[in-house]
Amino acid sequence: MSRLQAFLERNEQPIKQALHRIGYDTRHWTRPVMYEQCGRLVKRLGPENLDVLEISAGKYWQSFPFRSFTEANFPEFDICQDVLPRQFDLIIADQVFEHLLWPYRAARNVFSMLRPGGHFLMTTPFLIRVHAIPNDCTRWTETGMKHFLAEAGFPLESIQSGSWG
Repeated sequence: MSRLQAFLERNEQPIKQALHRIGYDTRHWTRPVMYEQCGRLVKRLGPENLDVLEISAGKYWQSFPFRSFTEANFPEFDICQDVLPRQFDLIIADQVFEHLLWPYRAARNVFSMLRPGGHFLMTTPFLIRVHAIPNDCTRWTETGMKHFLAEAGFPLESIQSGSWG
C-alpha cells in the first residue's frame, strides 16, 4: 500500500466531511441520481405501509420510515439458495445482483418472497469497473434487465427500469 493510500484510509471520514462542507458529493458518481430517482419511487409507495426486506443491506434504505425493515446479509443468507419464511411488500437489492453467480435463482427466490402486488427494487452498475467482492459477474442493459426479471416470473409489462450510468 502506498503512503498516499494509507493516508487516505486513515483520514477518509475527515476528508469526506470537508468535501461535504464545500458542497461536493462523495458518493460514487452514479449513485446520487440513482438514489434520488429510486427514493422518489419508494416514497410514492408509502414507506410507512411497507414491510421491507433488504438483501445485503447498506445504510441508505434504513433511513426510510418503513413499517418494518429486515436485513438478510451474505454469507449467513445467500439469496441464490435461501428463502425467508415470510413475504414482503418491497424487497431491495442495491448493488447486489452483479455479484451473484446464480442471478436467475436469486430473482426467483425474490419473486417467491414478495406479497401479491409487491415490488422489487434492484440496482446494479453498468459502466463501472469490475469489482470482485467476492465476484463480479454481470452487467445488464435496461432491456436485458427487463427480460431477465420476466424470465424469473415478474410480469414483463409491469417492470420499470432506468439507467443512470
